Amino acid sequence: MVCASGYGTTTKQLVAVYVEQRPEGWDGLHEWSHIDKPISVTEEVRTGGRVFRYKGRWFSGIQNADGTTSRYEHETISYVWFSGNTLVEVQFYEPIQQQEQFLTYYLEKFPSTSK
Repeated sequence: MVCASGYGTTTKQLVAVYVEQRPEGWDGLHEWSHIDKPISVTEEVRTGGRVFRYKGRWFSGIQNADGTTSRYEHETISYVWFSGNTLVEVQFYEPIQQQEQFLTYYLEKFPSTSK
């Protein structure tokens, strides 16, 4: 089961949150369904437990007047952790002042059990 939400304005998404419930016993830190390349992960200890921080990417695109599409790649900063058999990821499309508040909120709702 996967739930996702986005925060921002009608024209610009600033934060995405993914909550993915995995089968009991699942332990695949690098097996996130939306990541297709190996990544470099930094571990951080925060109030609420241990989280993993990584630089990711997302893509946007537009259709041009001639029917072709233009695709753009953007960098993101993501924090991910396990809460039991649930994978939680908070992805920031750009730095925002409320970044720590988002992380604290979701760590309170889904305390980290990451090892």
